[in-house]
Formats: sequence, C-alpha cells, structure tokens
Amino acid sequence: MEISISGGIENSPLWLRMAADIFQREISTSKIEHASTMGAVVVALKAVGAIENMNEFQPEPGETIIPDEKLGKIYRARFERYMDWYQKTANGGE
Repeated sequence: MEISISGGIENSPLWLRMAADIFQREISTSKIEHASTMGAVVVALKAVGAIENMNEFQPEPGETIIPDEKLGKIYRARFERYMDWYQKTANGGE
C-alpha cells in the first residue's frame, strides 16, 4: 500500500522521511501545490456531472520516498516503550 501525502509536510524532507520510516510504506507526493483544494475541485466536478469518474483526474506525480527498515525498527521500539510507560502512568499509575 502506498501513502499519498500533501500539504505543508511536503516542504520538509525530514518529516517525509520520518513518515515513510514510521509507516514502513512508500510515501508519494504530488506536484500540485494545493492538492487538498484540487481534490475538492475534482469532487465538485464529479458532483455536477462535468466528469464521469474522479479517477479521470490524475495529477503529475512528485517524489516517492522509500522507507528505511532499520529506522522503522527504531521508531517501532520507541513507540512500544512510550506505550509501556503510558500504560504504567495512565490513571495515576493505578
């Protein structure tokens, strides 16, 4: 499964890399600057019958970030440690 991402996060190579590593999935960006707005336009075009299928709109792909398995394991271990401490301290440690 591929994850498509848009918005301000696209301006940060660090956050894009982290997202790919955390989710262990390829992250794809779009060359459309305001992808969410463009998505709303496509939905509206479908609603008024200007296009038959929303898949008719295919934006030009941007960058694809490939996850790093080693970093994914590190993030997973840190999250497990966080959840362990969260459970230990939830509800005042009861």
